Amino acid sequence: MYLVNFWLKMFDFKSNIGVFEFWIPLIFYHFAFYAIGFLPETLMTIAIYIYFGGYLIALISSGVRRLHDLNFSGLWMIAFFIPGLNAILAIMLLLPSDFMGAIVDAGSTKPKE
Repeated sequence: MYLVNFWLKMFDFKSNIGVFEFWIPLIFYHFAFYAIGFLPETLMTIAIYIYFGGYLIALISSGVRRLHDLNFSGLWMIAFFIPGLNAILAIMLLLPSDFMGAIVDAGSTKPKE
């Protein structure tokens, strides 16, 4: 289901997405991209343009949804295109969903009920 939702929610930039919902399709489709290399040259060129165009949009939208799940702004996806900052972004996307909530709770002086 993760692989299907990756494409179905391609233009959804407002909802949230979990760690596995983000990383499983990302890894799967990364390796699927290498399979295109076994196609004949002309067909491979066309397939790369179509695949990469759609994949890039789906990747950005799922990254924005993943950042929303972490309570970060979706504008952090701009770091995806900046060398060096994209490594920081990848680490951010690996964080568990309740990471920021755990930091806020740890800094709270209010006793838990």
